[in-house]
Parts: sequence; structure tokens; C-alpha cells
Amino acid sequence: GFLPIDLVVFGDAGAAWTGDEGVEWKFDRDSAERVPVFSACASARVNMLGSAVFELYYAYPFQRDIGWEFGFQLAPGW
Repeated sequence: GFLPIDLVVFGDAGAAWTGDEGVEWKFDRDSAERVPVFSACASARVNMLGSAVFELYYAYPFQRDIGWEFGFQLAPGW
């Protein structure tokens, strides 16, 4: 009875480090250090007959000066 659609709003953060360099846990837009990156997103995913998932998203990456970014992706099904 329902359409196979997910509507999602979320925020996330991520950091990368090595064994030699750790992460500086601070919010900084202009840093040469390894700092976490943050973003917020709204997304709609549609399961296409169980064989593929089509997703449209609208995201705001806080550490980049590009504003909101629209995109899509096609991935194998669930």
C-alpha cells in the first residue's frame, strides 16, 4: 500500500586521521590542521523494483564556501 520512498533530513560530521597525525576537535573553516567537517542534508530515496535506489539530495557543507549543493546518485538495490 505504500510507495517505496524514504524522505530524510540529517546532519553529519566526519574526520580523517593517520597513525602520525590526529584530529584537532574544533570547528574551523580555514585550517591546515586535520579538523572534522560538518554538513546538513535533505534527501529523497526511491527503491526502483528492488534492483536500484535513486536518490536526490540537497546538502550544505559547512566547511566549503559553495552554499547549498544539489545532486543525485544511483546505487544497487537494498
